[in-house]
Amino acid sequence: MVRGINKRVIEINETGNPYFDKAVLYMNDHSKGDSGAMEEEARRYLATIQKVRWSGRLPLKERLGWKFWLTALSGGALSWLLLALL
Repeated sequence: MVRGINKRVIEINETGNPYFDKAVLYMNDHSKGDSGAMEEEARRYLATIQKVRWSGRLPLKERLGWKFWLTALSGGALSWLLLALL
């Protein structure tokens, strides 16, 4: 919810993004400049926003960390047991 009645708004209808049709940016009260320059700055800002992709999985290093140590420990224990029996 936006409160106040003295907000300056820039509305971009063509974002160039296949997922979003419109962007609405609220300007600070102390921002100065003509509408053309502010709109260009808004477009430049929107172009810097990058999509963060979350696949729902941890990186390989974090997923396999405990499995690596478990395998190494069990391999070491098995080797020690075989050497003890011989």
